[in-house]
Amino acid sequence: MCSITSCLSSAACCLCSSSCGRCGSATMTRVGYALLLLLSAVCGWIFLNPKVSSDLQKMDKYVGHICKGNENCDRRWGELGVYRVLTATAVFHALMALILIGVKSSRDPRAAIHKGFWPVKLLLLIALATGAFFIPNGVFMDLGWVALVCGFLFIIVQMVLLVDFAYSWNEAWLGRMEDGSSCYKWGLITCSFGAYAIAIAITVCCFVFYTQADNNPCTLSKTALGVNIGLSLIMTFFALHPRVQEAQPTSGLLQAGIMSFYTTYLVWSAVSNVDEPCGMGVKPDTTATVVGAILTFLAVAYSSMRTSSASQLGKLGMQQDASERESLILSDVESGGGDDDDSSGGGCAGGDDEADGVKYSWSFFHLTFMMAAFYLMMVITDWANIRDGHTANEKVGNGLASVWIQIASSWVVALLYIWTLIAPLCLPNRDFS
Repeated sequence: MCSITSCLSSAACCLCSSSCGRCGSATMTRVGYALLLLLSAVCGWIFLNPKVSSDLQKMDKYVGHICKGNENCDRRWGELGVYRVLTATAVFHALMALILIGVKSSRDPRAAIHKGFWPVKLLLLIALATGAFFIPNGVFMDLGWVALVCGFLFIIVQMVLLVDFAYSWNEAWLGRMEDGSSCYKWGLITCSFGAYAIAIAITVCCFVFYTQADNNPCTLSKTALGVNIGLSLIMTFFALHPRVQEAQPTSGLLQAGIMSFYTTYLVWSAVSNVDEPCGMGVKPDTTATVVGAILTFLAVAYSSMRTSSASQLGKLGMQQDASERESLILSDVESGGGDDDDSSGGGCAGGDDEADGVKYSWSFFHLTFMMAAFYLMMVITDWANIRDGHTANEKVGNGLASVWIQIASSWVVALLYIWTLIAPLCLPNRDFS
């Protein structure tokens, strides 16, 4: 915890003071960008405040009208405010990803752009966000489809990080159990069943609040919830199967429970956005939005603090380089430090630890943050997007497109996790350790 606090303090210094100039270590640089994303998300969320969104309507002479007649459209202007701020953040990271393609070490002249000039980058981000408020509303209506696709892709990235985190967590606590500590045994059991308990509670609430209607069978909501229950049972079955346990001794209920909770959250977010009457008049669920935002920032924070950007891909069979499969932050804590630490005082001290080679793909890192910005844009606005067939001057709402994106992503997440379990059995000659 002390080391994380130190990294946050150092990264904040680099963001706020030109005297820090350059964030040399890989970890501190990533934390700096995570703080920028957090700042953007908070600024975007502010625009959902009724007073702020009401003031935004004064911009209609520059960007066009979005309301008809005398209807209340504060929420719509607030959603478009979120779109503008987080689109600017996504564009910023897309530009960074393009600039940093092919960088192999911090000796590359472009390294200064990635690790330094923090005040300039902060001003650039503010300028992009400010300029976005003078772009016509129709552009952001169309951009909603891009955000849906990027949100779907980031859900997959989140799943990879969650699986990696669960495996690392499980391995760390199993090691403590083998040392004779019964506290970690009961802690592991409690967390595993706790994840299932939360998933079951969410599922029951969804059936109660989102599948009851007098004149509508609510087939979509019931089907999505039913399929998710089936996939959760399948994930649990494979996680506990003797052959899987033999190939992956650290596989167990903890990972399956966490993934069941995650897929249940995705389905909850989807069915809560299905049009009435299946929602029984339930308004967009703020709780689902908060949970989504928390999960996103946990994933971003974990990706910022981990040792290798590619380490988790081995569990999906996406890479084979053993040098890339390093232990992550939980394992680093167990050993007293991570590979990101430099010899002069640790990775958070500001020394350059990538002079001989980058510890992660800088371009892919910014591409991931671009997708995270679009995903946050969807989460904060309750997956707001153009309703099917509506034009630029129509309501920004929740539409079936966004509902199906979330449902499909929950299925893909479950299938990918099942693949991580059976891959060693299907490809016995490949190293998945």
